[in-house]
Amino acid sequence: MVMKNNRRRKTSLSIAWNDNKKAFDLIPHTWLIECLKFYGAEENTLSFLKNTMCNWNTILTSSGIRLIEVNIFVVAMIPMEKALQKMDAGYQLEKRGNRINHLMFMDNIKLYVKNIKEIDTLIQIVRIVSGDIRMEFGIEKCALVNIQKGKVTRAEGIKLPDGSNIKHRDETEYKYWGMMEGENIKHQEMKDTIRKEYMQRFKAILNSKLNAGNMIKAINTMAVPVIRYSAGIVEWTNCNTKNETIIHIASECPALAQNEYKKRHDSVAKAFYWNLCKKHQVPCNNKWYEHQPEGVIENDHIRILWDYGIRTDRVICANRPDVTLIYKIKKVAFIDVVVPLDYRVEEKEMEKNYKNQDLKIEISRIWDMSVEIVPIIIGTLGTIPRSLKRNLEKLEAEVALGLLQKSVILGTAHIIRKVMDS
Repeated sequence: MVMKNNRRRKTSLSIAWNDNKKAFDLIPHTWLIECLKFYGAEENTLSFLKNTMCNWNTILTSSGIRLIEVNIFVVAMIPMEKALQKMDAGYQLEKRGNRINHLMFMDNIKLYVKNIKEIDTLIQIVRIVSGDIRMEFGIEKCALVNIQKGKVTRAEGIKLPDGSNIKHRDETEYKYWGMMEGENIKHQEMKDTIRKEYMQRFKAILNSKLNAGNMIKAINTMAVPVIRYSAGIVEWTNCNTKNETIIHIASECPALAQNEYKKRHDSVAKAFYWNLCKKHQVPCNNKWYEHQPEGVIENDHIRILWDYGIRTDRVICANRPDVTLIYKIKKVAFIDVVVPLDYRVEEKEMEKNYKNQDLKIEISRIWDMSVEIVPIIIGTLGTIPRSLKRNLEKLEAEVALGLLQKSVILGTAHIIRKVMDS
């Protein structure tokens, strides 16, 4: 945001990247306790931490991040943030607007000001506070960039009391939390790097001998975070919207809806259709991905309709289920497949049940049959609602959920890869 603003307005901007050596290991436990006490932690929490800190040998992690230490470490860095906020130095996004002078992520601090003199002042503040809590600059990872009227100009660097120097670096040299930065984010370089790493991990998981459930967990844990970290930072697509994040690409981009999302949806629906054909002994291909659904197919006890419009006496908008299952014993099931964002699976199930009520009532009256609405909801990364198994039981169908989830995830991976390659 700051660098985009600087390019647009062609103003002066100095940026410093500050890194600390082994910050998690060096901060004293007593400082962590004092910070927690100052910000109102309960006495029983403080007592628990005091008694357990001396025995911290086991590290609790999630996706490689140490959970307990990270959470407390954030509290320990609040005084640093307060000290920076009190300073008048900073960069104004607009005339007479608010100033911003730092961005902090754990122990990595990026400083923004309007000139070298101010950046020197802020660096010294960071140095003093870091020293007070026993943190040390990782000087080899610190860097400085000076921009005058929208153009990078070389500066002498910032000297520290111990004789070390934070040097000015060329705009193509600095990597901040995995993102190549200088005058701006190196979008194309980062897309190439992220694309390569994602596909390498994804292929390795697919070539493993994991079962479907564990394979989905592995993809979500090992591959997806590679892309998710870049969401909102790297410019991946052009969907003509402001928020082109990975989440947006996976399920909410209008430019992908009529083609890529439909292919993914149809792939899941075909896999489900094929399972029904196998269950009811209707002729079908041996492999689901080679089977081409027919509009109407039947045998002595069942009829299966694929993407077939249902005629009614009155106009009903939602009258074209993905699959219609008509039993010869006065029973019908309308099946709709939806692939929403994972956190919306239950919301979409309720929405489908509601939208299909008119069709259910009308067909129950006209055909004089028992009607079931069966929504098949699978999130873009394989999440399923708790009710899905119950819905499948209504059909007495032995559908392999792992197959449906794998179809969705492969479809999502294809969409992301295609966008990344564009």
